[in-house]
Amino acid sequence: MATRQQTILRIGIIGGALLLILVVVIVVRNLSIVRQSASEVEQRDRMLQMVSGSIAVCDDNPYPSACRRRTVNKQAREFKSSEMCVVLEGEERVACVYVVIKETLDVKDCDALDGDERDHCKDQVIRLSAQDSLELALCAGIGNETEKANCETIVTKKIVSSGRCVELGVDPSLCNVREVVSQAVRSMDFDICNDLQGDQKDRCIKEVDLAKQEAQFLEEPEPTPEEPVDGTLDSDFDGITDEDERNVYGTDPFNPDSDNDGFSDKTEIDGGFNPLGSG
Repeated sequence: MATRQQTILRIGIIGGALLLILVVVIVVRNLSIVRQSASEVEQRDRMLQMVSGSIAVCDDNPYPSACRRRTVNKQAREFKSSEMCVVLEGEERVACVYVVIKETLDVKDCDALDGDERDHCKDQVIRLSAQDSLELALCAGIGNETEKANCETIVTKKIVSSGRCVELGVDPSLCNVREVVSQAVRSMDFDICNDLQGDQKDRCIKEVDLAKQEAQFLEEPEPTPEEPVDGTLDSDFDGITDEDERNVYGTDPFNPDSDNDGFSDKTEIDGGFNPLGSG
């Protein structure tokens, strides 16, 4: 009987000790979470104080709104902090957050926005991540069906352009078609398109035709000084004149998104990014 009581006592002691350890672990973890939260709040306050101080000088600027937008975008990008964007309102805040997410690819940065804008922002982060990694499966995490289809289309095109269809799980025939089309465009030879069928053949012929038109356009002489050039013409309606696209930025005046990354040339230029590639 005594042995049984001793066994029960030992079990009770061990159980109590384990329970005490569990309580200690929970308390320590909660304290850690509280400290982390306090640290995040402190860091957020520092960021807001910093950017608020920086934009104070914009009050004396002839264009205060543009000054504040540029200053906040620059610092938010530099510190990779969407929290700085909250000093802006409306579309300016959205544009600022997009400057940050293009650098961080972190959905948490979308929390600086609300409602549908936040959801759309998160979808864009997933799309950018999928484009960057060429992971087609990431597109499945996008909530909006239209955005999901757009993501799959863009990533598939990038995979096909890289020629890594088999490696990255895309129909190998697409890479084969891309190679035929590329060869036809390089040689500007419609006959090469005859190796394809149906819509693929039509697309090949269209791309060769566009390449020939572009080559012809580039061969046309520049207008003489006697031939005035309309400096306000904006053929692709992206907010940048054709003259600036050709002579200042080197972008395509007939394509509002010259590098086809989902962001218009004007959005990238206003945000301080390169409209012709990464960065």
